[in-house]
Amino acid sequence: MFRKVLLRKIKGSSEGGFPDGTERVGWEKEPPRVGARYTVYEDNGKVYRTSLIRKVSGDGFVTSHSTYVLKVLEDSQGNSESGGKPDRFSPGGGA
Repeated sequence: MFRKVLLRKIKGSSEGGFPDGTERVGWEKEPPRVGARYTVYEDNGKVYRTSLIRKVSGDGFVTSHSTYVLKVLEDSQGNSESGGKPDRFSPGGGA
């Protein structure tokens, strides 16, 4: 099932033009899982891939180089996590 997500990098290497605080909004094909790369397909046709995931938590994941927070905005049926319109990630809060 595809889900529309907001991926925010909160700590780590800024290699590849993705410094701390940068956000990507797009669609995931599968949720993050240990030992795999996480991929976000953006609406503009760009694809963002992380390095291999080392740890997955309730609101994000850690790779070899960075820490990310993940918020589900909408699933493939158009349902948002908030039950209505997809909302924006609040920088001080969790996912």
